Amino acid sequence: MGIGMVSRLTPKKNQNLWIFLKPLTPGLWLTIVGVYVLSALFIWLIERPASVEQQTRQSNGEIGRMFGFSFSIFVFAHWEKLSSNLSRSVVVLWVFVVFILGSNYTATLTSMMTVQQIEFNSGKSTVGRGAGPVAQEAIGNPNFPNSHSKSIRLTSLEEYVKALSEGSKNGGVSALIEEMPYINVLVEKYPTRFSKVGHVMPTTNGFGFAFRKGSPIAHDISREIAKLREDGTLQRLENEWFKNPITDFDSRNTSDSVNPLTVRDFGGLFIINGIFLAITCFLFLTSLLYKNFHVMKEWGRLVKQYICMKIFKNKRDANAVHPKLDNL
Repeated sequence: MGIGMVSRLTPKKNQNLWIFLKPLTPGLWLTIVGVYVLSALFIWLIERPASVEQQTRQSNGEIGRMFGFSFSIFVFAHWEKLSSNLSRSVVVLWVFVVFILGSNYTATLTSMMTVQQIEFNSGKSTVGRGAGPVAQEAIGNPNFPNSHSKSIRLTSLEEYVKALSEGSKNGGVSALIEEMPYINVLVEKYPTRFSKVGHVMPTTNGFGFAFRKGSPIAHDISREIAKLREDGTLQRLENEWFKNPITDFDSRNTSDSVNPLTVRDFGGLFIINGIFLAITCFLFLTSLLYKNFHVMKEWGRLVKQYICMKIFKNKRDANAVHPKLDNL
């Protein structure tokens, strides 16, 4: 049968005033700002006024308007009207990026603000044990991480709750060793006060059944239990009845830190965003050149005329300085 350990949870203290910045690394914050600025510039370039005079007169306000629009996506306040499908596509991608980053940021910040610390100091804490002989054997097992700790015998659910709530420093216990069914009931009843800390001797999370030697029903019951385990019924019932997760335990490290999100975690997202912006820029420039092809053609003609005039002038000046001598 399964033997497990449960410990008291205490809320994390001394929250940092700047904890809202911790879910993301500085590199990721800078990357997000860069993507925001780049998206805003793309929108401004696509949506800027067509005429040179209007663009010159309203350029400062237009840039601010486009940056304000990109920022407004964070709060989903879209008061700006876009006229180009390219700028709309950039906004759609920006909304997608904001949604992915925002959901992960919220989840990480929630974990950091609600993370709880398990009170268990290996070798120095008093450990409680159940009344059964199996729990007593687990305490004496050399593989148990706190086998040298002082242990006291507890016999009821009320004693479990009282001893764990008091803690080892106040005459209680820092952890309880008991059979998994009893631990599941305790944690399910008090999910915000206690947490499982892995399995001490994990085999099966239930009771064992003993039959008289040669019993005709032993084989049938064993076969049916095996079927229930193979088809996942036992695991499904355990997940349905006992939803509290098991916390991995390491007697040498009880850190409650939550790793912040890095640029690497969203590398694929930023690559997709960069490729999409590059394609959008290419399409915009192609469309711009096509619409102004006659202007470019006229510019080309003027450039050719200027070059020809420059060459003719240089030759004329050269002949004036070094006239040809026809009669030598």
